[in-house]
Amino acid sequence: MSGYSDYGELMAEWASEYMRPIVENHQKGTLTEPSKHTPFNTIFYGFTEISNTFEALKLSEVLVSVAPPRSNRINDDEYIKYLINTYLQDVYILKERLNTYATKLKRMHERCGRGSLVQAHIDPVFEFVKSSLDGLVNTRGSHVHSNRYSDDELDNVAQMALISRYNSEYEQHYKFSYKKAQRIWSSRIKSNNEATEKLLDHYFESIMKVVKVDGSVFMP
Repeated sequence: MSGYSDYGELMAEWASEYMRPIVENHQKGTLTEPSKHTPFNTIFYGFTEISNTFEALKLSEVLVSVAPPRSNRINDDEYIKYLINTYLQDVYILKERLNTYATKLKRMHERCGRGSLVQAHIDPVFEFVKSSLDGLVNTRGSHVHSNRYSDDELDNVAQMALISRYNSEYEQHYKFSYKKAQRIWSSRIKSNNEATEKLLDHYFESIMKVVKVDGSVFMP
């Protein structure tokens, strides 16, 4: 097991017990929803936001590595550029959600007089997240306000796509440039996701030392 999966298991077991009365009421026809302003919402749904974002990063890894959809309505060069931009945007979202989650837990536990635990285990994760993701976030950030992200490989794919639409002699050049960009980005995202999962392991190993008490989730 890992810090990330261990924390996920902790959240799932805790949430299943917390939500049981609500589910039973639903089955009886009594519709009740948990308040959006509770420790449960902060702890559990904050984790699911992070988990969903990481799953999106892994989906990008898969989609970049396989053949694009066979549809005349989708240009392959635009498709791969869309995937890369979506991936970079999700990296930025992940960083923001990691920082937001740690900040909310920090404040929650400090209010309960658990400042020493926060200082030891939550405060250090902010710098770790920053140092781990800043390179990718800055790659995305330097382009987002002016235009979509691109690079030499993606630019070459777009150029060959345009030419090949009007000159069939360039069809093979276009296919080659697409495969090259696909291979480079597939490898890059795979490597980045592996590093990101290690980041999540370290992050949640640290967070769990504050959140988990006597085998269960501490409720402030």
